[in-house]
Amino acid sequence: MADAADHAGHRPRLRERFLAAPEALPDYELLELFLFQAKPRKDMKPLAKALLRRFGSFAAVIAADPAELKSVDGVGDRTVAALKTIHEAARRLARDVARTAASATDHRPRKPRRRHCRLPVPLRSTSSRQWRRRKQCTNIQTGPPNGGRSTFGRDDSTVTTTVNAITAGLFANDTTINGGNGTIAIAGDVTTTGQDVTFDGQVQITANLIITTAGGDIGLIGDITGSAAALNLSLQAGAGDITVAGNIGSTGTRLGTVTANTSGDVAFQGSLTAGALTLANSSIVTVSGAVTLSGTVANVAFLDGVIAGSASLANTGSLQLGNASGDTTTVTAGLNTTSVGGVVSLGGTIGTTNTALTTGAIALNANTVMNVGTGSITTGAVTGNGRDLTIQCSGIATIASAANLGTFVLAKTGGTAAVPVIWRPRT
Repeated sequence: MADAADHAGHRPRLRERFLAAPEALPDYELLELFLFQAKPRKDMKPLAKALLRRFGSFAAVIAADPAELKSVDGVGDRTVAALKTIHEAARRLARDVARTAASATDHRPRKPRRRHCRLPVPLRSTSSRQWRRRKQCTNIQTGPPNGGRSTFGRDDSTVTTTVNAITAGLFANDTTINGGNGTIAIAGDVTTTGQDVTFDGQVQITANLIITTAGGDIGLIGDITGSAAALNLSLQAGAGDITVAGNIGSTGTRLGTVTANTSGDVAFQGSLTAGALTLANSSIVTVSGAVTLSGTVANVAFLDGVIAGSASLANTGSLQLGNASGDTTTVTAGLNTTSVGGVVSLGGTIGTTNTALTTGAIALNANTVMNVGTGSITTGAVTGNGRDLTIQCSGIATIASAANLGTFVLAKTGGTAAVPVIWRPRT
């Protein structure tokens, strides 16, 4: 029998969206399209997300070794063949594009074009004579428009490089601003028209900051701090990916509201310390360090789940972790939501790595699995909303009460369980 998602028209709609705007599809949906060929009668969204979680990016998935791909549950020879076909096609495309570009190159000797006027007012170095002597220019390209990457700044810098407002149209290429061993101080909003922008170095924001790329990727390669407490950071990437390689905020000077708006992937590879977090249209959110949210009224939603090292969640609004049975939230060092002031809503797999999972009252927005290995699970009142709940642990499981559950499964391999109401038929 065809999968329920196919009956609901998911596949035709996805194909139509791809044909209308292929660049707008997030990575997991593009993977779905390819996986349809391997398994034509099965919902492939959970597998696509599992592959991205396992390997980290679309490129890493298709480039992975076949044996590593098969280590992911649900991947067999047909799936491997579909993914490796994409990889080989991409390799040949890159090869042919390079050959075409090489054959079209004018080989006559010419003096290399050098432009010391790298940026107009937006970028300056506090102690570089070269930058102080610069002339203003209107064209800052270091390569052909929309063909390559421009790089500004010095990788041996030890001073502060200041970036004032960057307006739409100023960058014709994907651009990297290099702070070296110094600091990049961003003093105004940054806007591009589809180009990637990367700040390579430690970043300090000196006012509320909005970075908008209209589909380009946003990269912040270093810690992000504020010159004062509670400054807001908004990352608006459209369909681009957002990657922050360092820590966001600190316990001494936490940021205010951190906003990530993209239909692509969000990766916070350090820790996150902020008053509030807003995520819109995001797919997979990865926080490699700690998530610390406190101090403001804020509704927080990880719509496709979150992967984090640890989490301290004390927002006074609502908290949502996942919104579908295929979503995954994993907090390695343990998860505690008892300090959240509003409703805590769960969907998909909620887990830790052999550590405790503790919640207050929770509501299920999709079928939910709590899996903590050898850890323990403690919840307040559970409102099932007709959804299924599965508890998996070998430690102690305690559920204060439960109402309107679909199917309840207690899959324990040891320990004890205190569950007043463990099952209620669907109505």
